[in-house]
Amino acid sequence: MLGVIASEIRGAVGCITCTCSRQRLDALLTSTKEMPNRMRQYTAFEYVQDVLKTFQKSNTILSELKSDALKERHWRQLFKTLKVSGQVNPLQMTLGNAYGLDLKKNEAVVKDVIIQAQGEMALEEYLKQANLVNYQNKCRLIRGWDDLFMRCSENLNSLVAMKASPYYKVFAEDVGLLHSILVRSWDQADLYRPAFTLFLSTCDPSVEFSPHISHFLLKAERPDTDKRRADLTKVQGEFWLRLRFLEKSLLQALNDSTGNILDDDKVIDALETLKREAAEITRKVEETNPLIRVDRVAAEYLSLAQACSSVFFVLEQLNIVNHFYQFSLRFFLDIFDYVLHHNPNLKTVSDYQHRLKILLNDLFITVYKRTSRALLHRDHIMLAVLLAQIKLRGVDDDIIADDLEFLLESGDVSITGTGTVSPDGQGAKFLSVEQQERLEQYARNPVFKAVKMHMMQNEQQWITFLLREAPEQEIPWPWEGTPSQAVRALRTVLLMKCFRPDRLLQATAIFAGIVFETDMTAESEYELGSTVSDEVYASTALCLVSVTDYDASYRVENLIKITGTRCAYVAMGSQEGFSQADAAIALAARQGSWVLLKNAHLAPSWLSQLEQRLQCLNPNNAFRLFVTMEANPVIPVNILRQSRVIMNELPLGIKANLLDSLRGISSSRLTQGPTEKIRLYFILAWFHAVVQERLRHAPLGWSQSYDFNDSDLAAAFGTIDIWLLSVAKGRANVDPAIIPWDAIRTLVKQSVYGGRVDSDFDQRILDSFVNELFTPEAYSLGFDLVPRTKAGDSILVVPEGTKMEDFLRWVGRLPDREPPSWLSLPPSAERVIAVWKANALLDKLQRMRTLANDEDDTPSSGPTNKGSPLQQPAWMKSLLQHSKEWMALLPSTLSTPRARAVDSQDPLLRLFARETSVGRWFEEDKSSEKFDEPPYEGHDTKALDSIQSASKHGRVPMDTQLLHLPGATGANLSTGLICTVAQRNAWSLETLRLKLDLGESGDPSGFVVEGLVLDGASWNDGKLQLTSDELVRVGQSQV
Repeated sequence: MLGVIASEIRGAVGCITCTCSRQRLDALLTSTKEMPNRMRQYTAFEYVQDVLKTFQKSNTILSELKSDALKERHWRQLFKTLKVSGQVNPLQMTLGNAYGLDLKKNEAVVKDVIIQAQGEMALEEYLKQANLVNYQNKCRLIRGWDDLFMRCSENLNSLVAMKASPYYKVFAEDVGLLHSILVRSWDQADLYRPAFTLFLSTCDPSVEFSPHISHFLLKAERPDTDKRRADLTKVQGEFWLRLRFLEKSLLQALNDSTGNILDDDKVIDALETLKREAAEITRKVEETNPLIRVDRVAAEYLSLAQACSSVFFVLEQLNIVNHFYQFSLRFFLDIFDYVLHHNPNLKTVSDYQHRLKILLNDLFITVYKRTSRALLHRDHIMLAVLLAQIKLRGVDDDIIADDLEFLLESGDVSITGTGTVSPDGQGAKFLSVEQQERLEQYARNPVFKAVKMHMMQNEQQWITFLLREAPEQEIPWPWEGTPSQAVRALRTVLLMKCFRPDRLLQATAIFAGIVFETDMTAESEYELGSTVSDEVYASTALCLVSVTDYDASYRVENLIKITGTRCAYVAMGSQEGFSQADAAIALAARQGSWVLLKNAHLAPSWLSQLEQRLQCLNPNNAFRLFVTMEANPVIPVNILRQSRVIMNELPLGIKANLLDSLRGISSSRLTQGPTEKIRLYFILAWFHAVVQERLRHAPLGWSQSYDFNDSDLAAAFGTIDIWLLSVAKGRANVDPAIIPWDAIRTLVKQSVYGGRVDSDFDQRILDSFVNELFTPEAYSLGFDLVPRTKAGDSILVVPEGTKMEDFLRWVGRLPDREPPSWLSLPPSAERVIAVWKANALLDKLQRMRTLANDEDDTPSSGPTNKGSPLQQPAWMKSLLQHSKEWMALLPSTLSTPRARAVDSQDPLLRLFARETSVGRWFEEDKSSEKFDEPPYEGHDTKALDSIQSASKHGRVPMDTQLLHLPGATGANLSTGLICTVAQRNAWSLETLRLKLDLGESGDPSGFVVEGLVLDGASWNDGKLQLTSDELVRVGQSQV
């Protein structure tokens, strides 16, 4: 056996290639390990194993010796050091030939030679690479040693090898010089890479950066002017540099002179030369004055550049309105690039002024188009007004600015008793109390003084205006002169706010349409397919955000069916979903397919990782990532800013809701069961639409918000299917009278929809709808879907037909906006909701206006007086004004309660005692005085930042939250009143009952209540009478 092993060893050490030797030696070692234990006991076995391991180590060293790094000089040095006689061919050297070198014993000597050879090769490769790239392509330069080693052989794995070479010191100087040149050139090349990003930070608040947008505009629209400006700037720079050099030369000549300067011929000659060259340079500088004309051309595009800046800051600040309104600089630059370089409206236009006008208008239209998709429908008009305000800067500047300021500063439109009617009795008799109060308040402004006078002189004209259904279409004009269309539209908005606040939104939409010369509501429509293909890049995710219980994934699924694109579907919310999503994104990015992630709001932590992954992703251009989620504030901001967000809401109106419900019924469900089921489906869809639409009119539709959604509709469909199948028993038709109506009504009222209702009042309303709709009479001709009028006239009846197509055609003929009577609401309901929406719009515009003005405020460069308003940002000036108004409403003095009133058992006494103590603290604190002086002068800037943040987001500052009265609601106040009366008279609480006397006051034991309003009723002669009039105000009452 040992003889066989010895023969194999001789074969292994006789191989020329080191790989062959290594393989045979490994095989021998493996075979020895498999020998039986009886053979392992021999000394020969251990000797053979030691020999094999020695040969293995020597073979490793020999493989490094036979690498390309060792040259002939290295072999000579090695043979000389080891004192080997004779010549050996390194390429033909076997492990047996190298045995005489005793590689194990001389391992250190051999390693030194190998490291030296590798270092020299590294230096040679570095110089070869550096010189080759330096002379052939200066944009592809090697930076540092790391890139070099990536290009060298695999045995060059250490920088130590290079430094160990004796040639290192010889080349170090040249290599270092070349390296510094390459690094500088590489840094310059970095500036022109598309992925290059530069972050600038400074602590100097007065620093100003050059306007890049102006440069982009000039380069795209006037490339000749831009090139001329660049050339002239370069020439002027060279001239000024030459003048600087001449100044230094003069100083040096004067410094080198000895004795009298006038007697030094060298100095005189130098002065004459400098004078001649300076005159020549001055003449050339004057010749470059056309740069002023170039700047004049550039100034023509300044208005567009300023508009771009203002638009970007408005988009950036929209997040204070909603968490999902996040827009990055990349989003705006994509819009800017489209308007500037891919604008179809510029293709046939060559006139510069006309092109500038098109650019300005298309900028706002495109921003509105792409931004409104990410906004809720109710905020579209807010965005339009903000953009219109920017566009109107410089156009009727004083009038527009003053009117917009008055619109936002004149308060909301829900004044109830805070105003003061004209004491001279000259107020218009045809105005309501609220209208007169607003008119008196607005008349303090010079704009509305003319309105009051014109109204008294033209009463019939104003009466017609107030009674008109759409008064914003034609208004009386009380002002002198002929204004522009924009001013006229804005004044119309002011009049609507004062006299018809329910039409404020419509007037505002007209104002925006006039400013942009287009219907802005039509511009908000979009097609998902074109958005995906034309506006979204492969590395940008498309986030479809939906309101609660509304799934927008069907839109993506329909698009996939139309385009025929391969798509992977992943449901998020579990750990398995995370791994599946990662794998699907990686595969689709390579293949160019699509990925749809559903319910991503259930995985907010994973979304943070997705944002980082998308930044490093290099996907196929056809790759698209769709993410559906609910509007939940836990969604990370970064993924929203990096993605394109599309907001999805429930369809607006009865018509859209009916179409959505009826079209969602599958054909298989329609074909099963009796024919009468289709009409019952329609009745249920109508009931579902009414229930959901009344939610939009809360608290008039329902006393609170309920989560009625499509799952309730699906459950009710299932209920109908079960009960109709049970009575049909396979028949195609059934008698409507035998349908189990009681069972269906009970389940719908108590289990399906009624299971979400927790108010007795709302439950009675729900029961009334169910009892009136789900009856056998629903199959009769002329069945009323909406209760008839008092005169008995029918409003809306159920359509005829037995097929779903008949009902869909009938629904398609319905108006887009239904009257309140279809929802069994009073006529005033729509006006109340419209006023509420108008107040919400004004509140959002007010918050955005303060921030926008902060961007416009620029500190003065000259000295200013202490307390100058120029030194205060807009939010501080606004807060100062409101603080003074609120302070004026506080009583000047507060009566001091008796001692230990706080410990009294009287709850009302304790309440007023706490109020008094807080009032004394407030008088001492005087928080509003913090804003009487410029910021950062003697006040805590951290406190100011806290107040600014609270003002920006509509919160109460931290240091004033102790003024909050927790639980100060009407119910708690009435409970306190009952406890007070019971304690004073030693009565039991169970025997007391709170009574309200409408229109009566004067009882010394009662409490006066003001500002009560009746909805749908009036109070006459001590009786409550139902009415369809608007809200009726009640006089002073008592409890």
